[in-house]
Amino acid sequence: MKWYWAILLTVSIFGLMVVLLQVGDTAVEPFVTLIVAISGIWAAGRSSSVGWGLFVFFLWPIGFPCFLIARYKRSPDVA
Repeated sequence: MKWYWAILLTVSIFGLMVVLLQVGDTAVEPFVTLIVAISGIWAAGRSSSVGWGLFVFFLWPIGFPCFLIARYKRSPDVA
């Protein structure tokens, strides 16, 4: 994945989360937390490293694009 696509995807998801938190009521907060948690678990599972998952979970706006760039810049034959 190109770095600019990773950043664009993260900014889009982050913007959606901010809008949901501003417009919605308190029922939306668990949904936003769930998005961050699932992306952290996905990052840990795809990289086979808990460190990536923690990085994505705790520093999501920075960690998620870093994970996407690191994960998808490798050649397709490497799993």
